[in-house]
Parts: sequence; C-alpha cells; structure tokens
Amino acid sequence: MGDEAGYRQLLTKTFYADVAAFHNRYEKLSSYGNLFFSTITSPIAALVLNVPYANGIDGTTDGIEVAPDWKPVPWWDLKGNYSYLHLNLHPRPGYSDTGTAASYDGSSPHRESTVQSFFDLPHRTEFDFDYRYVSRLPAQTVKSYQTGDAYFSWRINGQLEFSATGQNLLQPEHSEFSGDNSNMVGIRRAVYAGFTWQHE
Repeated sequence: MGDEAGYRQLLTKTFYADVAAFHNRYEKLSSYGNLFFSTITSPIAALVLNVPYANGIDGTTDGIEVAPDWKPVPWWDLKGNYSYLHLNLHPRPGYSDTGTAASYDGSSPHRESTVQSFFDLPHRTEFDFDYRYVSRLPAQTVKSYQTGDAYFSWRINGQLEFSATGQNLLQPEHSEFSGDNSNMVGIRRAVYAGFTWQHE
C-alpha cells in the first residue's frame, strides 16, 4: 500500500518544476525464519541446524523526487533530478532476522542525482552530456560513485549521420552492485563512434 503526492508547474516560460513525495507500507517481505535444531538418523545420526524461509519483514519507505527542467536559450535544455529514499524495515513480531532488513536497506541507494545538458548546435550538430551521482550500498560493499556520459552527432546530409559516444567518463571503472559470490561488477569507461545511413 502506498500514498503519493506531487506538484508540476511551469513556473516561467523557460523553467518547469516537478516535485513528488511518496510513502509505502510493506508487509511480510521475504526473510529467514527462526533457527531451530533437528536430528536425523540416516545415513548417520546428526544434529541439523535449520534455517527456514519466512515472510518476516514489515516496514515503510519514504522518499522525495525533484526534477526541474530549464531552457535558458532555445538551443540549450538543462534537466536535473534528485531523489531521496528512506527505508524503515524491521522483523515482524515473533521473528528475529535483523540481517535481512539491513540487507534490504543497504542494497538501495538513499540518494541519487542527475544533471543532463542538451545542446542543439549550428551546422546540424548536437552535443549532450549527463552527470550522475549514486550513494553507497553498504550491504553490497559498493562505494558511492560519480560518473558521466557524453554524446556528439553531426548530420552530414539528409541520409548520413556521424556520432561519437563516451560512457562512464569520470573514472576508468566503478562498481554499481555485487554479483554472484559477492564479486564486484565493474562498469568500465567506453568510447565508440560510428556512421548511420538512412535509405529512403
């Protein structure tokens, strides 16, 4: 269950604001149940520790998102986005699995921000750039990171276009999440270019 409220308004001829806030309530999220011991007799007698699955987590999430859009001149569009997320998760009555609640909390970035700049330039050229910041994920031992992409295109004529793209340009590599066996998944810097031919 959740509630959301928002505000969208063209404040001036060149500035647009979008603000949204939300509150969600969750019940019976997946977790581990209470541990217990049992015995087996075959193939050999042994004492077994059981870790059952359960739906033992309740909680809430609250957040806000702000997304302005400013066009200072006809050939330049500047967009932004900032979001904040707060999780409050806890074991249900009768359960004691605090680790899973902490894992949910530590696997979602609490703060993210983006700035995008779009330039519509003379001679049928275009240059775009975006900057991104994502806060850390402590449950996955992922540090906060900043990165950015750039894009350039030149429409040579009605059918031929040249473009060049750079991704994750602010550092050679950064981690965004951990994969199997808790290995960090590295996102590397990349640059590529190409021509596009449109046949009519």
